[in-house]
Amino acid sequence: MNEDHSVSVYAMAKSLLPTGYKIISATLVSVSMEGCTIAAAACQGDLCEQKHLMYPFNPPMSSGSEVRKRMVDVHHAVCTPNISWLVTHSDALAVLIVMALLGYGTHVIGSDQLAANIEGNASLNSLVSAVFGSAAFFSKLVQASWIFALVAHAGEGLYVAYKAQSELKLQWKSRLLWFGMVCTVGYPITKEFLDLLKVHQKQPKKDEKGH
Repeated sequence: MNEDHSVSVYAMAKSLLPTGYKIISATLVSVSMEGCTIAAAACQGDLCEQKHLMYPFNPPMSSGSEVRKRMVDVHHAVCTPNISWLVTHSDALAVLIVMALLGYGTHVIGSDQLAANIEGNASLNSLVSAVFGSAAFFSKLVQASWIFALVAHAGEGLYVAYKAQSELKLQWKSRLLWFGMVCTVGYPITKEFLDLLKVHQKQPKKDEKGH
């Protein structure tokens, strides 16, 4: 289980720990009718410790024959992103705010009106002109940044969705959620997926073990 489903064990451990912990290793100790017991080495800053975690089955299994199906269900659950990450992860929240401002400046205010609004405020215009040269250039920069961010995030989203299908074998709903969240804020969510992908790619391939 630890070799064939290392990404599931890692993701289970990660889902049980508070934000800010970095998991060095996660090992499945046992599986019972109630859930999985996991031993995880986790660090928060410079402090590292061994954690003993219990991932509960909801509802508990009624027989041992359910193990395979239940573990597949758990894999999909723990490898699916949580939409709350957009606000609970500080870097994702920062990008979300920037994207909202760029979109507002581009589509609600408009490039020409944004420049006019800045030029109408002497102190703001002086600051913007000192940093960016002119209000007109700044407004064009806002528009260009918005378009660039959309294209870049869409490219990241397509890559993540493809790998979620080809590598992690996730269901379409999970792939769609990964795609949507990456398109929204880009790398802060891509980074979460790459952590899972790295763990998955480290596990031994079956053909390398002669199976």
